[in-house]
Amino acid sequence: MAMTKKAVFLFFCFLLSLQTTFSQNPPIDERQRLMQQIPALYNQAKFDEAISLAEKLLKIERKTGTPENVSTAVLNLAILRKERFQFNRRKIGSPQIPVREKIELSEKAEKDADEAEMLFREFLEMKRGNTKSELLQTSTAQNELAGIIINNLDLPDNVKTPQARTSLARSRIDEAESFFTQALDRREKLLGANDEATLATVLNLADFYRQYVNFEKALPFYERFLAAKDKVKNSTNLVSALRSYASILITTDQEGKAREIVKQIESATGKIEPLPAADVNLSLRITRTGLARLQQMENKGELIERLSKEHKKRLKVNIVIDETGKVIEAVANFDDEKWKSQFEQSVRQLAFSPFVYKGTAQKMRGWVFYPQLPFK
Repeated sequence: MAMTKKAVFLFFCFLLSLQTTFSQNPPIDERQRLMQQIPALYNQAKFDEAISLAEKLLKIERKTGTPENVSTAVLNLAILRKERFQFNRRKIGSPQIPVREKIELSEKAEKDADEAEMLFREFLEMKRGNTKSELLQTSTAQNELAGIIINNLDLPDNVKTPQARTSLARSRIDEAESFFTQALDRREKLLGANDEATLATVLNLADFYRQYVNFEKALPFYERFLAAKDKVKNSTNLVSALRSYASILITTDQEGKAREIVKQIESATGKIEPLPAADVNLSLRITRTGLARLQQMENKGELIERLSKEHKKRLKVNIVIDETGKVIEAVANFDDEKWKSQFEQSVRQLAFSPFVYKGTAQKMRGWVFYPQLPFK
């Protein structure tokens, strides 16, 4: 979730707000130098240098600054680390980056995510005032912390059992949802329903729910964001929202509506836009009954690993789910006379949460994958 222009604007406002009190606290020259250099480096995407100076500024503030200046410095450093985390994550996805460098970037990104999360939490634990500026800072921290949490769900190694890991992951996801909704509530009250920062959080919530295949909750937020598209200044966010919305429409068997959205994308970009494929992992919609049935099936993990290597791809089963949640089509994405039909038959036994939106049930199309696929 990229930082919006509004968030960047707030970032610089925070720095400027520090300037009003810096003149009362030594060393004046050093603080002012850091204040000038950090935004300049940030604008050039020189995150390493910017973070180094922001850490230095925070150290100064912890020693001699007011509580307000300390909290602002904490928030600014958290935002910078979050930005570098996202920047390096994008670099990792580039095919031009050597494997060794990707490993180094991955380690660096993980550290930044952990540090950013810690700093955002520190900021939120500090005593805050009730001025508009301070409340906006809080909403920014909540919004950015939620984004960090859902993009960095790696769990501690000491959490061993599947039940414990699932419970911890679920609690972090729930916490992220709470932070997003709190940020949205504050921004609506302080800035209005159609302010750019408010709409950025609306889009974050839409993307959050789509990521966890809760289409029923995602769609109202996408529709709200797109209804206010004339207020959206970031065209990248607009196109991203349109693509995600079209993807949900395709997944929920609404091709006609999806084609209308694709036309809007083409109008916005001036380029031909392909219709999205029904390429969504629907395994999170398996019901409790389906999961219980899955646990009773024979473990074939070693076989799955061997077949994946032989076919040089991750084994998936493409499915169609009817309006009641029943699997009516299941087609494995590989040809193997001995195992293909067993994969398909086992997936047909699973039950899914049906998709119902505004009182209308729709089929769903997508796929499922398990590290250990179920068998009869």
